[in-house]
Amino acid sequence: MLGSPLVMISCISNKPTDPLHYQGRMIVVGSGGGFAGEERQYRMLDNGQLYVGNPSDSSFVFMHAKSKRRAAKWLTAFDSMGVIQLDFNHPGNTYQYLETGDGGKRVVWGSKSEKPEVTITDFYKQFMAYWVYSRQKDHSN
Repeated sequence: MLGSPLVMISCISNKPTDPLHYQGRMIVVGSGGGFAGEERQYRMLDNGQLYVGNPSDSSFVFMHAKSKRRAAKWLTAFDSMGVIQLDFNHPGNTYQYLETGDGGKRVVWGSKSEKPEVTITDFYKQFMAYWVYSRQKDHSN
């Protein structure tokens, strides 16, 4: 009985990490534009931590953490979309994007006339619902 909580705790890392210099894998999701032209970016690290911030001023804050196993499942789903191979840059007045965390390609959409594949916009919506709007910690592996 005592071993179970310790295992559960070890699966979630709450020790703050610098998401701008993180050496592991990550998914970067964001949006921007509008009147103020500001950008909001979320960085989900492969250790299960989620950060939010403004990439123009490098101010990121820790939001919460979920399990490493859950983060791995999201990274696998992200990889399966082939975002790294896409060349899509069609922002509108407001825009959303997905990108690899290694400074790789960025898929940007927002234009009313050009839309990315539905798998990309669905991934974005599901990511936001699960990682951003659902603030409960996930203790599942």
